[in-house]
Amino acid sequence: MHTRLLPVLCFSLLSACAGLDGGRGIPAPVEDRTGQPAQSLPASPPPPASVPARTNPARTVVPGIDDLPPRNVTPGIPSPAPAPVPVTPAPTVPAMPSTPSEALLLEVDAALANGDLERAAAVAERAVRIAPRDAQLWYRLASIRAQQGRTDEAVGIARRALSFAAPDSAVAQEISVFLRALE
Repeated sequence: MHTRLLPVLCFSLLSACAGLDGGRGIPAPVEDRTGQPAQSLPASPPPPASVPARTNPARTVVPGIDDLPPRNVTPGIPSPAPAPVPVTPAPTVPAMPSTPSEALLLEVDAALANGDLERAAAVAERAVRIAPRDAQLWYRLASIRAQQGRTDEAVGIARRALSFAAPDSAVAQEISVFLRALE
């Protein structure tokens, strides 16, 4: 316990000592033991008279804001309203998928768009392993298998998709049409 605590305390003390100048860029004094007279550094020029001295060294100066002259406000007289800024609509960003299976469906669509049926099938199988009771995923896999020419496998997968679909849903109707076309 003490062997771990000692290095932590030493590093904390060193880091605290390293920041004692407050970050003002003042170099630490160095002792010269060579016996030669010390050379003095040239003094930095005083700040220009037109720039007021900062009273709070921790406050940062923001260019374009802090160099503006102060506004004269007369009590009782309203200041003019600023000109309205035209608002441009933000560019539409495609919605992020909310589930991993939706993200994989996007990847399946991308693989199909590139004509890569093997990659689309592999990603669809992965999506089915993640959400095994999702009828839409099973139906997508069945359609990929049909595109690959593996109709027997596509029929089996479509029947499984139909078993997971709600009886009156649009997916169930699509799967039924798909099965009739294959059989």
